[in-house]
Amino acid sequence: MTTSIVTGNLLNPSAQGLTYGMFPGGSMSQYLDAYSIFQNAGTPMLPMGNIGFTGIGGINPAVNDAYFNAMVKNSDNMTSLQFVNRGNQHTLGAYSEIMQKNMTEMATAIREGQMGKASQIYNEVYEAISKNYGRELDKHEDRVAFDQSVRATITNLYQQINGYPLANDIKENGETYFENGLMQGLTLFGHHKNSAEETESYMTGTGIEGYGGKKFTKFLGKVLGGTISLGVAAGIGAGIATIAGAAVAPFAIAGAGIALLVGLINNNSTSKVTSA
Repeated sequence: MTTSIVTGNLLNPSAQGLTYGMFPGGSMSQYLDAYSIFQNAGTPMLPMGNIGFTGIGGINPAVNDAYFNAMVKNSDNMTSLQFVNRGNQHTLGAYSEIMQKNMTEMATAIREGQMGKASQIYNEVYEAISKNYGRELDKHEDRVAFDQSVRATITNLYQQINGYPLANDIKENGETYFENGLMQGLTLFGHHKNSAEETESYMTGTGIEGYGGKKFTKFLGKVLGGTISLGVAAGIGAGIATIAGAAVAPFAIAGAGIALLVGLINNNSTSKVTSA
């Protein structure tokens, strides 16, 4: 009675049927070099019709052992390959999950007006994408600008995940230059650094026209906010702080005129924000 074992080959481990103690001569070449096996076994080469047998038809144990060892090694390799594939799939899945999480958190921070926190998350996303695509982008730096491509990827992912353009979210939830400066002054510069337009420039690489005059407007807000904060801190009280604010008002108005003049002078200049 013949017992059958289901085995396979290197390309398809489940495709080949095998009779116990023997192997089909046609499939042998997929696993072994017949010549080297017979040389290692110390058996002279025989006609292909008798491959795997001695001259009188007996089974050659050395050949069967070599075949068995090759099958074991092949099975081990297939197992190792499965583990590698699982690891790669996990890495790709983890990257997607991290992007999903970070983009959602960034949108929440922007919509709550926390531009500083949003910029920190943006930095993490930028670094992750740079690591993921960095080597390939570096190879083609002469064709594709690295920084622009990463920023464009972030912008597209943001809209895909959050359903709304990044620039629009920033504009609708950020602060003007004067508001941003005022809040920095009121909190003694503990407020986030950038206005809405500055945050958009930092995240998207968009240039800001007349940036000199706009920064001066923010400076005026800082002066006013700082004056009020110092008045309160000195124990003068809310009423005196209001008076102090009123005293600064003429300066703010004059400063606004200067800011307008500076803006007109610099309206042809464009600058990008590179820090947050």
